[in-house]
Amino acid sequence: MEQETTRKTVISILTSGYKINDELSSLFKKFDLSIPQFNVLRILRGQKGKPANLSTVQEHMIHKMSNTTRLIDKLIQKGFVKETFVKITVVKSKFTSPIVVFSC
Repeated sequence: MEQETTRKTVISILTSGYKINDELSSLFKKFDLSIPQFNVLRILRGQKGKPANLSTVQEHMIHKMSNTTRLIDKLIQKGFVKETFVKITVVKSKFTSPIVVFSC
């Protein structure tokens, strides 16, 4: 009996999750966005105006398997995200390296 209740509960949670996912997909489609793209925008907005590098965005992604680089490239193409190149100098080794940061 307990296993049957657990099974029904799991199925109910999964069904609800898929319904919510479908509703969100339909909503974001109006703005030409996917759920993972919205997640990137949510992360960048949480930076409160501070730029974020790729590893920061990846670290905060809800779905860790998302191709973050591709998502950000798409958001740049759509004009939702701007890409900024920052030159970083490490004083001890006199090594200079450009990094890419992203912001909304």
